Amino acid sequence: MNLDAAAMHPDIGQRWDASGKAYFKKAAALRAKILGELTKTVSARHELFLSGNTSSGLLAVCLAAARAQMAPLGLANRPYPPYEKLLGYPDSLAENRAACVCTHICPLTGEVFDLRARHDALLIVDAAQSLGTVFQPVLVDAAPIFVGPLHKHLNLAPGLGVVGVDFNALDAPFGGALRTVLEVMGHGAVYMGVLEECVRRLEERQGQTRCNQVRILIGQQLHAVAEGLGLRLLTPSGVQAHIASFTSVDGRPVGERLDVARIGARIFKQENVFRISLHSDVHGVRSPEDYEAFVAAALTRAAR
Repeated sequence: MNLDAAAMHPDIGQRWDASGKAYFKKAAALRAKILGELTKTVSARHELFLSGNTSSGLLAVCLAAARAQMAPLGLANRPYPPYEKLLGYPDSLAENRAACVCTHICPLTGEVFDLRARHDALLIVDAAQSLGTVFQPVLVDAAPIFVGPLHKHLNLAPGLGVVGVDFNALDAPFGGALRTVLEVMGHGAVYMGVLEECVRRLEERQGQTRCNQVRILIGQQLHAVAEGLGLRLLTPSGVQAHIASFTSVDGRPVGERLDVARIGARIFKQENVFRISLHSDVHGVRSPEDYEAFVAAALTRAAR
């Protein structure tokens, strides 16, 4: 008979492992190690907290905003589609909101939001597409609060995210509420394998920062190829981030024009968007023009 039902699962139990640490103590030690390494490689300016993913981190920040009577939050630009149900759309910084959620790099269009421009509202930044990329320095320099995943460009482990907070940029009521919520978020059971995988990958890098170096030129070549396939680019022209997105000119489903499986890209069916998202952490090997040609060739291969 187990006398502690909360610890009845065999992966938890009250057994001691070879290191002499019980499950929850070991989990806490792994969390602390991960956060210590991320402070070195992501941001020393922000206090970092682990979350389950970007969404759970954003929900925690939204809860703290509500507790500090800062809700409803505004929207600085279009969010990741599921977040529209939470935050509403459209909206703008001009709505005199105390705080706004902004998406640093739009996952649908690849458009980059200017975090360094003057903003009257406190920005809560969805950094799912910029954390671990060449846009990270701007993010950590300009964002008072950011949320992001550890499995994308940082390539550490799925099932973990991070919330970064510059408490010096927050007023006392919101800062206090946010700290409380984020500390509570760190309690409870978690799959130990995720934490161990993250620590293993961090140790393998020996303090080296992983960074997606890709920047794609959205130029005449790409526009011409898209037009020939009955598509139009959603990504603004010029040297952009690592995303190039398209939709159909005539409104037909993009899946009827392109075979996603052939090149491993992604379709957002509801929004009728076809997205190519590239990653390379090798510096200086390819130029934005090279990536434009690469994306154009991929589009051609995907054509039905």
